Amino acid sequence: MAEVLLKNVTKEYPNGVVAVDNINVTIEDEQFLVLVGPSGCGKTTTLRMIAGLEEITNGDILIDGKVVNNIPPDSRDIAIVFQDYVLYPHKTVYENMAFGLENSGLRHVEAKRAIEEAASILGLTSLLDRFPGELSGGQKQRVALGRAIVRQPKVLLMDEPLSNLDPVLRSEMRAHIKRMQRKKKVTTVYVTHDQQEAMTMGDKIILMYNGVIQQEGPARELYMKPKNKYVATFLGNPSMNIFDAKLEKDGENVYAVTNKFKVKLLPKHAQQASVQAEIGKDVFLGLRPESMEDVEFVTEIDVDPANVFTVTVDLLESVGASAYVTWFEGDSKYVAEVDAHSSAKIGKDVKLYADPRGVQLFDKNTEESILARD
Repeated sequence: MAEVLLKNVTKEYPNGVVAVDNINVTIEDEQFLVLVGPSGCGKTTTLRMIAGLEEITNGDILIDGKVVNNIPPDSRDIAIVFQDYVLYPHKTVYENMAFGLENSGLRHVEAKRAIEEAASILGLTSLLDRFPGELSGGQKQRVALGRAIVRQPKVLLMDEPLSNLDPVLRSEMRAHIKRMQRKKKVTTVYVTHDQQEAMTMGDKIILMYNGVIQQEGPARELYMKPKNKYVATFLGNPSMNIFDAKLEKDGENVYAVTNKFKVKLLPKHAQQASVQAEIGKDVFLGLRPESMEDVEFVTEIDVDPANVFTVTVDLLESVGASAYVTWFEGDSKYVAEVDAHSSAKIGKDVKLYADPRGVQLFDKNTEESILARD
């Protein structure tokens, strides 16, 4: 397979729009990289530049150590899977997967073996004699994926391949894709706007916004240690709650104080120089829904009363083992994830406990994180 490097890559269109702004990316051999972000963030443009479908304005792209800036797509030894299946309706599944192998140099027996192996990995063995019109959407997308992988490319590029599928099929296809990638050990770049797909599939995630890389790393790192407010709120569903707060000190204790409640920071956080420097200043306090629980279900022996506050429930959503309590303050919406057995009711007050272990703090001006986490 191959390592892919992007060095100071920029894409600027003739109208002056900078779609990708001087990014540096290392995609290791056999790695599954996910480019994630909202529409217009530059993720698809980045993938298209790797593919050779989009010219770069500045910088270099290397595949397997070779600069490919001026090499056409069909000579880069890559395969692409788009969200549209683009299958030949008059060809069987086997024939669709075989299409493009004629000039690959594989002998007939080798090509047959490659197709059968891919079909086995993707659960298509019993469907090889069927035509696309006889398949479900998920099966069609698996055929498109199989057609790409049987070519044994150095790099596999996938541009939102599951966006046309319903939630159940999306979940099923995520498993097929990851299984296939592990088996074939192909370097993969996967583009999606769906943060759940990114969190569950990527060995490494790159979150982009306005053509700039906001943060990269394993999914858990981005979720637990966001570098800025944008990363914190993009990842997670429901997203992180953001409160206007001020850092105040009382003896050795430091509190993030909002207009409704305050949270006492853990000593290891309160003692950080970056936090001490913000004492008396306005900050953004971040708490994910799972960091706020009905106080009746908090299992800690010592519940600091400073971290308990009352809200009026505007919406209550049951989601199995837990429930989402939603309340509004002006135009701002906040969500807490409480135990399913909570007595919370719409229109009634409920006491919530803000777990200081989940606290995130962001600079009011730069929106960068001011809290270093282990």
